[in-house]
Amino acid sequence: MKNITWIASYPKSGNTWIRTILYSAILGKLDINGMGKFIPNFATLASDMLGNAFKDPMEIRYKWLETQKRISETAISQGKSCILKTHNAAGKYDVGVFPNSEFSANAIYIVRDPRDVAVSYSKHFNHSIKVATDKLNDENLINLQPEDRKRGEFTSSWKNHVTGWKNAQIPVYFLKYEDLIAKPYENISSILEFLKINPVIAISDILYLTNFENLSKLEKNTGFREASSHSKFFRVGTRSQWKKIPSKSFKTIEKNNSKIMKKLGYL
Repeated sequence: MKNITWIASYPKSGNTWIRTILYSAILGKLDINGMGKFIPNFATLASDMLGNAFKDPMEIRYKWLETQKRISETAISQGKSCILKTHNAAGKYDVGVFPNSEFSANAIYIVRDPRDVAVSYSKHFNHSIKVATDKLNDENLINLQPEDRKRGEFTSSWKNHVTGWKNAQIPVYFLKYEDLIAKPYENISSILEFLKINPVIAISDILYLTNFENLSKLEKNTGFREASSHSKFFRVGTRSQWKKIPSKSFKTIEKNNSKIMKKLGYL
């Protein structure tokens, strides 16, 4: 039953980049608007089982276990494994532990400097840096599109999210966004080895398909369903963007997350 692979991250930390890599490695091509079907969002699958029968977006948690069980059983019946995207924080909830180790094989977790997350978050959701910073420090944060209340994801704070997945009850390949930028070939190879995926194209071809320039070009030519109305999705894709933006809010991030940021080499 352990056949679910999770692609997990805090929002705006590189989850989609990992999905493009796996899509390219498995299918030998890249369709950014086809990723949602190939590597679906767990929140979407769970909410589809609930329909519109709730007002609180976090009622979705009551379907987490059932959704994981159904996905796992379906994959088994088809002789397949399953890759899912999630921004949910890992850990113990009132409905049990997420992700459930009975159905989960492993996970890829990508972490990014929270100051850069705040910048990307602010652009994507059209918030100020201060609002984005407050959200990163909010232990009760729910990731939610206001027009689609079915797709609530409990992200909690950046610190809780990173710590929860680092201590998850399944094998987790923990990867820094900045390391993937610095050494893409080595890290892509390691990710595929961890997941026991034999790519159908060369790593160099995967690198070409998934480099930022190509992703940005694809978004420009075909659009991207996951982009916001405020900003391109593949907007910059570099590290240390926060250094170019004067804001005292970054000091708040550093103060609230200093211990784990030091461990990860961000401070």
